[in-house]
Amino acid sequence: MRKRIADNRQCLFELRREKMSGQLLDEEQYRLEKSFYEKEIVQFERRLAEAAEELRKNSDLTELYENVADMLDELLDLDFDHFDEMQLILKKLLSQITVDRSGDIQVVTAFGLPLQEPACEEETELSHR
Repeated sequence: MRKRIADNRQCLFELRREKMSGQLLDEEQYRLEKSFYEKEIVQFERRLAEAAEELRKNSDLTELYENVADMLDELLDLDFDHFDEMQLILKKLLSQITVDRSGDIQVVTAFGLPLQEPACEEETELSHR
């Protein structure tokens, strides 16, 4: 896309040079070609920006998944006799846990994904108390 942008800019430059030197006498043809090259440049610049944004998003997601995988590995390797270590890893993975009066639990991960748990059944709710 960068090459196409550069090629179109070069064509536009040469078109202007021809017009200024008097080699191009047809004003309508000049405007038509100039408009074509300018539109091409804008389209390729937009596509290039979109591709760069998509690449950035994919890079961010890849980094996020790698971080989560690392944290999960730490959690799996954890000796549950070490409460402080377990608490630290859970704090890295979870940003918020909310329980409402009806027993609905909402867990929000550190990377922004909400995890929903349905309300406890009456028997289970009593056994948790």
